[in-house]
Amino acid sequence: MRISRLTAVSDMQLAPFTLSFIGEYAYLEQPFRNFNNKNTLRQARVAGLMAFLFYALFGIMDAYWAPEHKWALWMIRYGIVCPFFFSALALTFYKK
Repeated sequence: MRISRLTAVSDMQLAPFTLSFIGEYAYLEQPFRNFNNKNTLRQARVAGLMAFLFYALFGIMDAYWAPEHKWALWMIRYGIVCPFFFSALALTFYKK
């Protein structure tokens, strides 16, 4: 689908909560989503991986900040939160 040049961006209407195109330009929504998803997936994966790694590495500080509670903190961090982060990151590689 070839998208013609818009006369004015200010003419476009957006849904207030979803910020999706509505009205005359509603046909642009699906091509925009396809383009946006394709071009931001790698950035989202890298950001997710960095968040996972930083969160996991900061667990080392648990031993210094709260040595008497480090095992409980590590159980929460490495037993619950890190597997959840990793699963969410792994799901970005799943194709529909």
